[in-house]
Amino acid sequence: MKLQLFRPLRQLMISQNFGENNACIRNDGTGNVIARTSANCPVGYQSIYTYFGMKGHNGLDFPAKDWEPVFASVEGVVNEISTERERGLGVGTITEQEYEWSDAFSNAKGTNKFKVRYWHLAGMNVKLGDRVKVGQVIGWADNTGYSTGSHVHFECKPVRKKV
Repeated sequence: MKLQLFRPLRQLMISQNFGENNACIRNDGTGNVIARTSANCPVGYQSIYTYFGMKGHNGLDFPAKDWEPVFASVEGVVNEISTERERGLGVGTITEQEYEWSDAFSNAKGTNKFKVRYWHLAGMNVKLGDRVKVGQVIGWADNTGYSTGSHVHFECKPVRKKV
C-alpha cells in the first residue's frame, strides 16, 4: 500500500525544502535565527545546520499563523513529545501499518513503517502512546525553538528495518 498524507495545515505553502540551508545563526550560537537573504549567511553568521553538524534541512517548513491548528497527516501512534522550548515543542508519530517507499537518489526501496514529525508548536493536543487519526488536531503552530518565524516543520521518513 502506498502512503497517502493528509495536509498538516489548511493552507499548504513551503518556505524551506528538504536539504536547503536558508536559516543562519550567529557564529557563537547565540541570538535569534535569521533567514538567509542571499547565497551566503551574513558576516558573523553561519548555517544553523552546519552549526549543529547537519548537512541541511531535514524536512519541509510550512508557514503558519500562531496557534493555527496542526493536523495529523497519517494514522499512527505518538512516540515522541518534545517539551524543550529551546529545541522546539514537537510531536512525533510512527505509523502502525507498513507502506511502500523508494529513494530516487539511491534506487533503494522497501516496505516500512513511517516516522512523521511536526515541530515548532505552541502546544500539543496529544500525549505519548496516543493513537492519532488522519485530520485530528495534534497541536498548534508557533515559533518555538530555533526558528525564523511561525511555521510547522514537517518530516516524513521510513523507519528502516534492522538487518
